[in-house]
Amino acid sequence: MEPIKEQTTKHVYVDQLPSINFSSNFLIVKSAYETLAKDWLSFINYFIQNDIPVSSTNTKNSLVNFKQKYTLNSNEFLGIATDRILEVFGFKGVLNVIAQRNINGGLKFVAQTSYPELIEILQGDGSLKVGNLINANTMVDRFFLYQYANNKLLYPIAYGRQIISRNYTFKHIIASQKVMSSFAEYLNVKHSNQSSIGNYISTFVHLWTATNIFDVKAIKEEHIKNLEDYIVQHGLNTTKKGDTYLYLLNELRRMLVQSGRADIEVPKNRQENDAIDKNDPSRFLAKSIDIQIYPHLEVLLLKVQEFMFSLQVEGLGSRTIKTAAYNIKILLNYLMEKHPHSQVNIELIESIFNPAIKDNLLSYIKTKRSNSSAGSVIGYIARFLNYMELVTPYVLKHIPRVKQIKRVSARKAMPKHMLKHLVDILTNRPPKSKTTWDPNKANLDWWKHKDVYPVFPIMILIHMFIPLRGSQIRNLCRNKSFELDMYGKIQTIIVNTDKNTGRTYLQEIPNVWEELEIVSNFLKWHKEYFPNLPAIVYNDDENSRWENITPLMITPKNYKPISQHTHMNYFKRVLAQYQLEANLSFKKQGSDNRVQILSSKKQKALPNSIDALNEKTDGYFSSLKSEYDIHSLRVTGATRYLEAGLGISLVMKLTGHTSPDMLLNVYNKLQLEEKRELLSTAVKKIFLIDGEDTPEKLQNFLLDEMSSSYDANRPEKIEKAQHANGLFSMQRKSSSESLGGTQISSGTDVAKTSHPSTWSPMIFGICPGTKCPDGRENRCSLCPYLITGRVFLDGVIHQANLKLINFYRLSKEIYEEQNKNYENSGKSERIDLLFEEVMGWIEIINKIEDNLYTDTNLPIRYVTHNKVIRTSFEPVDIAYLKTAYHATCMGIEKDHHGLAVLMIKAFHIARKNGFEEIEEILSDEKKTIDWMMSVYLEKRETNMLPSFLKQLQ
Repeated sequence: MEPIKEQTTKHVYVDQLPSINFSSNFLIVKSAYETLAKDWLSFINYFIQNDIPVSSTNTKNSLVNFKQKYTLNSNEFLGIATDRILEVFGFKGVLNVIAQRNINGGLKFVAQTSYPELIEILQGDGSLKVGNLINANTMVDRFFLYQYANNKLLYPIAYGRQIISRNYTFKHIIASQKVMSSFAEYLNVKHSNQSSIGNYISTFVHLWTATNIFDVKAIKEEHIKNLEDYIVQHGLNTTKKGDTYLYLLNELRRMLVQSGRADIEVPKNRQENDAIDKNDPSRFLAKSIDIQIYPHLEVLLLKVQEFMFSLQVEGLGSRTIKTAAYNIKILLNYLMEKHPHSQVNIELIESIFNPAIKDNLLSYIKTKRSNSSAGSVIGYIARFLNYMELVTPYVLKHIPRVKQIKRVSARKAMPKHMLKHLVDILTNRPPKSKTTWDPNKANLDWWKHKDVYPVFPIMILIHMFIPLRGSQIRNLCRNKSFELDMYGKIQTIIVNTDKNTGRTYLQEIPNVWEELEIVSNFLKWHKEYFPNLPAIVYNDDENSRWENITPLMITPKNYKPISQHTHMNYFKRVLAQYQLEANLSFKKQGSDNRVQILSSKKQKALPNSIDALNEKTDGYFSSLKSEYDIHSLRVTGATRYLEAGLGISLVMKLTGHTSPDMLLNVYNKLQLEEKRELLSTAVKKIFLIDGEDTPEKLQNFLLDEMSSSYDANRPEKIEKAQHANGLFSMQRKSSSESLGGTQISSGTDVAKTSHPSTWSPMIFGICPGTKCPDGRENRCSLCPYLITGRVFLDGVIHQANLKLINFYRLSKEIYEEQNKNYENSGKSERIDLLFEEVMGWIEIINKIEDNLYTDTNLPIRYVTHNKVIRTSFEPVDIAYLKTAYHATCMGIEKDHHGLAVLMIKAFHIARKNGFEEIEEILSDEKKTIDWMMSVYLEKRETNMLPSFLKQLQ
């Protein structure tokens, strides 16, 4: 039936009620006009039965006293009820609904009023009371709800905006209405706050009493859609109640989909109900500028909107774009306050960056933000002004460089013992979450933690074993991400390579982990608990190359993948439990050791029991600072698998990296970047050598200091000298280890019985003159005979850089060949060997650094500022340049392939810049490197490095 159109009267009589009353009138079936007295009498008996208590501590409670004397449905009110009670029941006074009349010799109840008069009372201000006990409009509303429940009346859809406070129960509606009772039960499961549930049910009653849909199965998508359209078209969504209407309709969808309804649309996020276009991150800026007062800023505002969309096109995250918008708002406020009538042009922009002007932009920003964040604000503003083509060389020169606080990345690997402890927690005692769910809805025999929602711990558990990105874990598809064998066990895990959008294949990982066998049962439970999940766009990205997914990592509240924020909060719960358990164990052992990987920003102590931790909300965990983030799990996996000797090709398969250098960036950042702060402070303690006379000083070190300690009859003397100078050899096994190879003697042991004059000094260590073990020829980082230590750190760093560069260059060649469908097995074997060498050098660097902090009495002899190159950030050509420069300074081995490339590029750069002496320089390798390094340093000092790097490409 078509919806009833709006009428001008307050009520309309109809032959049949429509599905939804879209009018502003009460719709009443015509038969109810004739049965008003009978219906009211039935309502009064229902009211007596359900709404008046049987007893009361107040002996003067007239309603209770009446009920105790009255026989239900006898309709014998006269003589039992007082005048006050008769007023409440509508026999007299303001609410004079029915009366008892003698008709044809018998007493009958007849109507004394009409529906229009009752509607007028209902819409009154609530000041009229009946029997001085109950508001008159409340009694009418109860009657109308009773009539609604009996399918005789529909409220107008807009009635929820009227003044009527339903602070009483709706038993007569909920009991007879399957929709309302089912929805109330659903809300009780979803929400823990009883006050919120009560408010939601009350609001839903306001809305649903405009519908003639009593059975859940009768609800159609068009019903929900029509209600939403009406709310938006009539502007109700701009009110708090209207916004709640939309939320509840969306939750009604969610309840229906969860029950298995395939004909209902996918529930939306609550934010999507807002009619405002939230795709525009600068929408709030329009409210910041009154164009009537500042008409000259209208063009600027349009440019801001263009700039915001350009950032979206660049692919920046929504949070970053929103931050840019808020920082640009500071610029707009500054212009309105300090230059309210000035045209925004180059002259104005140059003046606001003038450091000599008192009210310049930086000083204004510092009044709005902290000094530490001022640099970030200036950065966003400068980027916008550059987009506006208002950044001149003068502006560029005077953009203030605000010192930033150096932060150590949280993306570091966890120790092995910690990893094992975390897996134990997730398997045997996972922390609870505040997720509201129903443990009885699906079979949980496989899950022993009945009070823990299983999605969260299993999500982290998978992450512990497979080093994927966080978004890949959160966007696993329950139908497509797992291949099962004939016994229902997971055989293969299939992951979308979402970060590398150019790829056309999926990442397939064989399931070899016993700890992940539980995932098979988890999948079965998931399909029982969520029987009919709607498919969604992968990673909420319309441009994703992968198909839609049926999300696995979800909550009963939302059928979209768990957010990064929620993911991190549960991870923090696990970390908090680990920290608590580890510290309790230390305390029990009488140890002073303590773990602190989580800390409160407000310097408050963390809870001291698991129960107290479980009581904390997500908001609490959001406020905690963590030493590890979600990406740490990926870095940890890559690190530990590599350390365990898993081949680089297999680890690449686990991580999804397409080339070895990408994987090494992850691992190398772990091993080098996280310790950079320590190394930079440790250099003052390091026994190191700098400059072109390095080989000579090393020779003197061997012939003088070490020789003076040598005594064939007292090997402990040379051992003491080795220790004093931080010398050591790495423990290595023979290359036939897999066939039962044995440990090889160390170089430091060999050196005890051979005179230092027989040793061969190298920039990175000492060879005690012993034949290289099989498979270790010219691969010194893997040789057990190599003696090295802090005195050789410069050389060790150089060798690490040299091998890294060779590794990157070979990785690039292999990657390019693979893209051309050409596979060079020789290069693949070489890169595996190179990788082993690189890891060997990194292991040596770590041991040197560890020794520096276990021995605080090291002699201070030389200072160096050399560091391992930042391989994750520096272009390979700059790596060539720096490595070659240090090699030249120390007079040691160079990367000749890289030097050839530099020679060619130096020639082109010199010719382009008119450097006439290039031919003379090119004839001398050292001069070429020095000249290129001077150009590089000059460009860096003058902030022109980007253009220089472009010339190198």
